[in-house]
Amino acid sequence: MYHRKVICMIELISFILGFIIYVIIGTIILYAGATFTGVDEVSVKKAAIVSVLTTIVFLAFSWLPLFGLIIIFLAVMILVRLVFLTTWTKGFIIAIIYVIINVLINQFLVLLLV
Repeated sequence: MYHRKVICMIELISFILGFIIYVIIGTIILYAGATFTGVDEVSVKKAAIVSVLTTIVFLAFSWLPLFGLIIIFLAVMILVRLVFLTTWTKGFIIAIIYVIINVLINQFLVLLLV
């Protein structure tokens, strides 16, 4: 019985740590993408808000092969458009940057852990 509690606690800690890592990486990607595309009034706070929300979407739908990627892309584009108050074109470019880099980092971490 004690071992189950320890395993559950380890899984919870690893999930929380992974979530925090994804949020930090996502914040950096979104901030860099918004700066690169020339969004007005870029801030780390706005990038962090979008990153937390998109990380939740990413964790919820990343298990779906193509459909999940489309949902993640649309969610990132809409959230970037709403939070950064930018154009759809800039939101589209930032979403492409975010999704591609996030998927590459995810694949790298999977290869690293296997």
